[in-house]
Amino acid sequence: MARYAVMVEDDPDQIYFNLEILRERGFEVTVFEDYDTALKNVDSVDRPVDLVVLDRRLPRSNTDEPADATGDELLDLLLEKLPDSPFVIFTGHTDFPHAQFTKGRGVVQLGGYGDHVDRVYPFEKGQAPEFADYIDGLLVHLNKISDVDVAGVPGTDVTARLNRRILKRVARHYGGASVEAVPLFGGLTEDPVWWCKVKDKEGRLICSVVVKSSSKPISGASAGGLHTILPAPFVAAPVAVVSGVCNGKTAQIMQLAGENPVSLLELLMTGEDIASAALSSVAEVMIASLHGAQVTRTLEELIDPLISYESARQLLAEEGILCPRASVGATTAVVPQHGDLHPGNILLVSSSPVVIDFDSETIGSRILDPITSLLSPVFHRASPLRDGVWPTLAQCAHLWTAQFLDGCPIPQWVQVCLDWIDQASMSDREKWAMVFGFAARQLKYDDVTSNPTTKGRAVALARAASEALAAD
Repeated sequence: MARYAVMVEDDPDQIYFNLEILRERGFEVTVFEDYDTALKNVDSVDRPVDLVVLDRRLPRSNTDEPADATGDELLDLLLEKLPDSPFVIFTGHTDFPHAQFTKGRGVVQLGGYGDHVDRVYPFEKGQAPEFADYIDGLLVHLNKISDVDVAGVPGTDVTARLNRRILKRVARHYGGASVEAVPLFGGLTEDPVWWCKVKDKEGRLICSVVVKSSSKPISGASAGGLHTILPAPFVAAPVAVVSGVCNGKTAQIMQLAGENPVSLLELLMTGEDIASAALSSVAEVMIASLHGAQVTRTLEELIDPLISYESARQLLAEEGILCPRASVGATTAVVPQHGDLHPGNILLVSSSPVVIDFDSETIGSRILDPITSLLSPVFHRASPLRDGVWPTLAQCAHLWTAQFLDGCPIPQWVQVCLDWIDQASMSDREKWAMVFGFAARQLKYDDVTSNPTTKGRAVALARAASEALAAD
């Protein structure tokens, strides 16, 4: 992948000198000459931006006079839009207030611990030799990333190249020379999951980890949560988050004990008994590990880990469903939850279940996770059940009865989920509230609403839950 830079500069002479330095060093460069053009077009960049070169004194449009304030404003906006790219800012002069404004923006990680550059670095115009030296130093890091060999992620399209860049960053984090990646079934196209072996230049194994590409920014959340409560054998513990020159993506790295992991989503149709037994083990340990007092929470509070009440109300109104009052109360127990416990996020490793991907961890109803395990197989894009005939729209209204299991292709899995929900729930209202939140959340996703089967199920489940919650 060629080095890529974005330049925002209106001075033809400065453009010429900067382009000469960058192109001599192998950079492809896109140039914008004013604030409006840069802001309008930067969102269409679909590859990692290795460097942003920004003139402080810029015109807002091609007919306006340049001003320092325009460049300062654009810097703040582009830092948000390109969260993992290093920036260089050129100015006619850098006084102390401007130095304070540009510095203190953090760093961009480019390798292992200590391998980083300042997020924003200022230069005065005329410092071409110093700028060239800076680029040479940046290239040392970028070349080390590029030198890493990736096996298992073929292709020349933009997505494949970005995925290889992410895996190269993971290898550099561990000081590796190569990485072997095996895609794990259930990871989505935009957020894939791999089992990775990072090796040194002699082919010696450095680490075996699960890596998930994520669009979510690095969180400042507490280090605690479900992954620190469950027994260690059941958890692929998060050990690091890697970012830097990956088009805003992060790599969530999880430790894995064992070889040849298989997701339960992959096993669901071919080895349902094995997948169901693994889920049952997870359910048992979560019931034993998660204890919460019996409390009352409103519908709005219960569904908040899934979707805001106002968003749910608006989405359901479009389907002709009257949303129950936000203040409707339900008895529940509030405990740490995984937040996205679909079968793709449980691996079978050496015959033992291991939960992965904890970047949706939350505090919520104790049945949030079993409800997700129950319903996600008919909505998840990678699920073989997604386009099947089960459940029918009529069955969605009878979720808690034997009728729901008629014609079910995964009866053991569903029964494990239903038993788990029965043991963990505190009230019928709680059950319907979580179904309501889960179903409403599905209507946020284009892949659900564009598919008549999945949209119909989401609407049917939401309608049944709304009617049950409004019944008394």
